[in-house]
Amino acid sequence: MEDVWNRIETWLRANAPETLRDLRSGATRDDIRAAEAALGVAFPDDMVASYLRHDGQDHIGYALMDHWVGRGARLGGASLSCSSSSTRS
Repeated sequence: MEDVWNRIETWLRANAPETLRDLRSGATRDDIRAAEAALGVAFPDDMVASYLRHDGQDHIGYALMDHWVGRGARLGGASLSCSSSSTRS
């Protein structure tokens, strides 16, 4: 996932810098374990790696990572819930 995120961030830096700035810092492993426990699932390794890199997005620019878990897609410190009003592409 590191190579994938490096490519995504390189493209965003050149084409959508505001969206790149919107990406939050990574979740902690404890946040991820808490989210898995709250949902009763084990996240796939690639999903864990993605959340370690970026714990969602603030949505000021184009929505690269739509929020659907926790507080605005943030795993850390949030009670987890799915929102029927959010859309995923």
